[in-house]
Amino acid sequence: MPTNRPHGAGRRGPVAREPVLSPTGYRISERTKFELVAAMSYTGATTLQAVIDIAVAEFLERMGTTPGYKATLRTSAAERLRRGLPVPQSND
Repeated sequence: MPTNRPHGAGRRGPVAREPVLSPTGYRISERTKFELVAAMSYTGATTLQAVIDIAVAEFLERMGTTPGYKATLRTSAAERLRRGLPVPQSND
């Protein structure tokens, strides 16, 4: 069964499938998964999902200091409200 090609893939040649992602449901490379599992002993996390949650929380905390990021969040929230969509509550 043929697969749909991404719009920017062009017409010739196979669709790139590298790197092969983990079949566990996490869309990360095997190397990233390896490093996250190794990080468990340094974070106190007991599952891969817990390590990912910690990493994402730290990333978003750093994004808060990026100029314009908080304004983008406010604009996005206002746009969702305008469309009648729910706005997820802050974890703060």
